[in-house]
Amino acid sequence: MNIRRYPIAGLRRLPLIAVGVLFVAMGAQASVEENLERLYATGNCPHCDLHGADLFGASLWRTNLEAADLSGSDLSQAGLYKANLTGANLNAAKLPSANMAGADLSESNLSDTELYKAKLNGAHLRSANLSRAHLVDVDLTGADLRGASLNGAVLWGSILTGANLQGADLTNADLSEADLSGANLSGVKLDGANLIAANLSGADLTGVDLSVVDLAGANLTGAKLDPSE
Repeated sequence: MNIRRYPIAGLRRLPLIAVGVLFVAMGAQASVEENLERLYATGNCPHCDLHGADLFGASLWRTNLEAADLSGSDLSQAGLYKANLTGANLNAAKLPSANMAGADLSESNLSDTELYKAKLNGAHLRSANLSRAHLVDVDLTGADLRGASLNGAVLWGSILTGANLQGADLTNADLSEADLSGANLSGVKLDGANLIAANLSGADLTGVDLSVVDLAGANLTGAKLDPSE
């Protein structure tokens, strides 16, 4: 793509939408190192190539990283509180102990991601891909996971109290000892899922086939079930 070069002062004379398009194109073409400089200087880097970047412990609260490529990056212990990561690629990224409370990760790719002890309470993960993600001891209290793919994900001991998982795919997921009390699991796919010793008290399990789930020792007190279950 040929991009006409404008002096910085000249940007003031460009229509606002043109300036936005120009910076998106610059982010897509720049190197990872250049994009890191832009991220730290401006606090935003939508559509940027940041794959494999070292962002360990970075403070990125409310940062705009929409559709950014963060695949394989190290975001361990990073602060991503209420960050915009809509449509971002975080495949195989490292996010243990990261704070993503309230972050928007809708339609993002978090497949094969390491999220051990991450904070995702109140996060927006609608239609996100979390296939095979490692979510042990993660806080997902009140998170929006409607339509998300958690196929083969490991959520052992995670907190999903009051989370909305309506229509999510939890095929072969490990939810042993997870706290799903009060969660909305209506219409969820649980084929081959492990819910041993999970807390499902007060959860909505309507439209769910529980015959294909291991519920040994699970707490179903007050859970909403189909009449046939």
